[in-house]
Amino acid sequence: MKIAIIVRRLDGKGGTQRQALILAHELKKRGHALRIYTLRFNAERCYPELSSGLRITSLDAVLTGFPKQWASFLGRISGFLQETYLAKRLSRFIGRDTELLNPHDSVAYRAAHYFKKQKAGSKKQVPSVWVMNDVPALRWTYDRISTFEPVRHSLFRRLIIRILDWYDRRRFIAGQDVIAVLDRFNQLLVRKYLGRESSITRLGIDAVEFAFVPHAPPAGRALKLLAVGIFFPHRRFEDAIEAVAILRSRGCDATLTIIGGSKPAPVYAERLRRLVAERGISSHVVFAGEVSEADLIRAYREHDVFVFTNYLQTWGHVPLEAMATGIPAIVSRGAGVHEVLVDGETALLVAPKSPAEIAVAAERLLKNPDLYRKLVLQGRKFV
Repeated sequence: MKIAIIVRRLDGKGGTQRQALILAHELKKRGHALRIYTLRFNAERCYPELSSGLRITSLDAVLTGFPKQWASFLGRISGFLQETYLAKRLSRFIGRDTELLNPHDSVAYRAAHYFKKQKAGSKKQVPSVWVMNDVPALRWTYDRISTFEPVRHSLFRRLIIRILDWYDRRRFIAGQDVIAVLDRFNQLLVRKYLGRESSITRLGIDAVEFAFVPHAPPAGRALKLLAVGIFFPHRRFEDAIEAVAILRSRGCDATLTIIGGSKPAPVYAERLRRLVAERGISSHVVFAGEVSEADLIRAYREHDVFVFTNYLQTWGHVPLEAMATGIPAIVSRGAGVHEVLVDGETALLVAPKSPAEIAVAAERLLKNPDLYRKLVLQGRKFV
């Protein structure tokens, strides 16, 4: 089958990018002909080991061609119009003999819509299977933001948000033949914000890449915690920081390393640094920034416990990576991936936004070597 995988951007690292690239390789193994289409592509910044060997068509060369007079038009509307315009441009590069469209996450489904529109007169219609990792509705975006910090929107802004969401649903999303989501959490959001039903398709990880080296239970009172993710408020890294402060107040020599780029949310990153200073644990918390895949795997191996503190988070493949390498995980019930984990069997599950529960879970692993070994083995087996 001739398949077009469409991704909004391939110029950085993230779950959407990794998912689409791994899927492309798997489809190639199964004998399908495919090409990836994207608005932006940077091989060095976007998993070079995964993007190599794939046919990728990018619009980088024409991105500057967007009408400049639109650039300052009401901010949010400008962004919506710009990416819609680029999606239409991108659709013209998709091979006419394509038999299946596979857009991933936001904006990509608009390119699929335009391609289907161009093929409307043909006898054979091309189906589109949209892999939706995050609901693109602006109303959901602002609803989620408001759970982390107070946000007040004018009546005019709320009206614009609803109009754009309505237009996106009616014009672009309505034409998607299948919406695939990763968890029940997103399935409910699709029903609420998009008025559609969706199919749950779980996302695994490359267990060969994240090879298993079983961790030994930590000795004494020392405990090295690890958290990973691009900086956004819903990561709730502050919960892991507070947990470290609690553990240290109880005599545990706990440390925390946070891996991930802070550029997407500099204000949030600065807030975290202030929190670390206020708790007096600056020498025990490391902000490691972005790292290579090799260094990420090394970090999994060098730490004792992985913590995934996310709240209102779609899925989350990172805990699965950690578990695959042999490090036990503490996972927030605010992340979709918790749906497939069993508390005390494959991971330790904690309430979202609860540093105290994270600290208790960490102490359980420190004091109970048998539980630690069990999670190491059962976590890897599950992945």
